Amino acid sequence: MSPVFIIWTMLAAVCLTLSFIHGLTWLRLRKELSNAAFALVAFGTALFCITDLVMMKAPDIDMYGVGVRWLHVPAFIVIAALIWFIRLHFQAGRPWLGWLVIVIRALSLVLNFTLDFNLNYLEITAIQKERFLWDSVNDAQGIPNPWMAVGQISLFLLIAYILDAMVTVWRRRNNTGDRVLIGSIAFFVIASTVNAILVLWEVVPYPLTVSLHFIGVVFSMAFILSTRLIQSVALNDNLRESNERMSLATESVGLGIWKWDIPSNHVWSTQRWRELFDFPDAGTITYDDVLRKIHPDDRKEIGDRVRIAIDHGTLLVGEFRVQLPDGRERWIATRGNTHRGSDGRALHLLGVAVDITERKTMEMESQQNRAEIAHLSRVATMGELLGLIAHEINQPLTAILANAQAAQRFLGDSRIDLDEIRQIHADIASEGQRAGDTIHRLRALLKKGDFIRVPTDLNQTLQEALKLVRSECRQRNIRVDLHLAAGLPQVPLDPIQIQQVMVNLILNAAQAMDATNPDERVITITSNLLEDDQVNVSVSDRGSGIRPDILPHLFEPFMTTKSEGMGLGLRICKSIIESHGGAMRAENHHDGGAVLSFTISADSGKDMS
Repeated sequence: MSPVFIIWTMLAAVCLTLSFIHGLTWLRLRKELSNAAFALVAFGTALFCITDLVMMKAPDIDMYGVGVRWLHVPAFIVIAALIWFIRLHFQAGRPWLGWLVIVIRALSLVLNFTLDFNLNYLEITAIQKERFLWDSVNDAQGIPNPWMAVGQISLFLLIAYILDAMVTVWRRRNNTGDRVLIGSIAFFVIASTVNAILVLWEVVPYPLTVSLHFIGVVFSMAFILSTRLIQSVALNDNLRESNERMSLATESVGLGIWKWDIPSNHVWSTQRWRELFDFPDAGTITYDDVLRKIHPDDRKEIGDRVRIAIDHGTLLVGEFRVQLPDGRERWIATRGNTHRGSDGRALHLLGVAVDITERKTMEMESQQNRAEIAHLSRVATMGELLGLIAHEINQPLTAILANAQAAQRFLGDSRIDLDEIRQIHADIASEGQRAGDTIHRLRALLKKGDFIRVPTDLNQTLQEALKLVRSECRQRNIRVDLHLAAGLPQVPLDPIQIQQVMVNLILNAAQAMDATNPDERVITITSNLLEDDQVNVSVSDRGSGIRPDILPHLFEPFMTTKSEGMGLGLRICKSIIESHGGAMRAENHHDGGAVLSFTISADSGKDMS
């Protein structure tokens, strides 16, 4: 059997096999368009092998002419597919130049089938035998067709397109495989063009073997793509192992992973995430389905945070409740990041979720315990002030009694002075209001229950607290100086809790000055506005100050300098201030005495209920 027939048949079979393999790869992975382009190049090269074999073994001129005519069909397929491959795989080459090559090549294909004989010959006059690869093959002689120049112009433009792409690829200097591949394509295309020109214009006696050069192109492309396919398989194996390890890690800590595909509105998730939201093990989940699972009180806030994360590219952080079918509520914490396309459009939101129900339950229990302790502290404080409270209420009650007795005497007189009676009644009403205000303040401070923080005039709250300890300060011969800054913004706080803090600080300051000269006993209460809308309140005394060894531990539980103290007062005060988002400090004044202060953020527009 003819060696040429065997070789070209095998080459055609190899090209068809490669075309089939990479065509299937593209069908499986539709995004791998470069595999589709290569499949067309390999298929066109297989047709090249068939047409070349027909010409080399044609028994007569007519059959040779058929081979030459149909040679332009695979030529168009290979050239168009090669341009497409270069554009997809290398992201190089000027698009307008590639389209120009395709248009001119299509024109040559049309001319080839509309002219009398074919694009290359006006007439084939003879066929002579040449020795090629230990075999005898055909070499045609005839009259060249001037229109053949159209096809050859397309070949020169193709070379220009490939060289332009090669310059771009070589300038990147980041992938040796790509540089070798584009160089190989350029070499074999140039060799094929030179072969076609020399043979068709009868410059050299040599058979037309276009397929032989494009076989080099196909093998070069197949080597690189196959190498990358193998690497992709290895990478896929590594990725699968990595996913398995990640799944094991996330499952061990109870994490659920989710991904919201924004264009399709579908949510992909792990099994653990479905369990957290009580979704079935299988089935499509949309973003709206997820929102319906969230507690109505939390739904709007989470929706707003998701929109902000998508619009501004910020990190999504949120905690919310999920309603379960049995009526229970599950607390979920989630974090996510937005991923965008090359055009800046949000494509998907990827994140994790974890069950924090136990932590939330402990936080609520802890908050309830703090409220209980704070209430007991207020009761203990009032116990210390019990005698002074009785005195505070006894004063207006005594005045009321005296005025009532005076009114009775006036009424017993035959000459009744109505103006005097009216004045007595006014005094009774005033003293009654004074006693009522005192009782109201004491009831509010002793009241047990939940607290709601609302925008409050802090200066007024400080003055109300001072009224509760006014008698204590008067009995200890203590003067209280108020330096309250005017125009302070309203602060979101619980007035009763802040009054408790102030009562504790003022009583501590008063007790710290027991050994101080009565003429020098002064408590100074100051309020002022700091930077970043922080309101500062300080209470200073002129006592002996705080011992340096105690100062760092002053706010720790059961730390006290009083023999009868429990060491919880300042710790509770600090806890109350921190629950308001503030901070509390203690220091010694450089002129003597101690200064205890706290800061709270001022934001009158924020309801912290």
